[in-house]
Amino acid sequence: MPKRDAKYDYVDKPVGNKGEVIQTLIIKLYALDGSIFKMPHGGDPATYLVKGYKAKPDQAWREANEAYDEVKAQSLRVSNFRRESKEREAELERKKEALEIDRRMRETMEAIEKAEAELAEAVDEFKEQPDPIRDPKSKAKAKKKANK
Repeated sequence: MPKRDAKYDYVDKPVGNKGEVIQTLIIKLYALDGSIFKMPHGGDPATYLVKGYKAKPDQAWREANEAYDEVKAQSLRVSNFRRESKEREAELERKKEALEIDRRMRETMEAIEKAEAELAEAVDEFKEQPDPIRDPKSKAKAKKKANK
């Protein structure tokens, strides 16, 4: 297996939940804007060093990194705010829909109660009328009412 070169910093990856770390051959190169470029094993770091990347961090990179981290943190705050705003908007829309459903259910329940009351009233009226089949006199009265 290839060995690490002392001139460069390498990425160490945590493995599992026990805090174990494995050593990789991914080289860290430090950009002028304060970011870190991770070059996979097999690339030639000299290509990037010629372009202005640094093999080890220096004071200029640390200062640039502070500004870079601040911009990154601000960007994260903005994106979190946007995400939370969208979540709040979606929640508000869900609440509006739930309120609309509740309103329609109340209207439906009122209509059902009104229909049940009318039905109960009609049943009471029907029960008050004499039975024309069992009572011949009421049958005659029903015919007279129908003729009027």
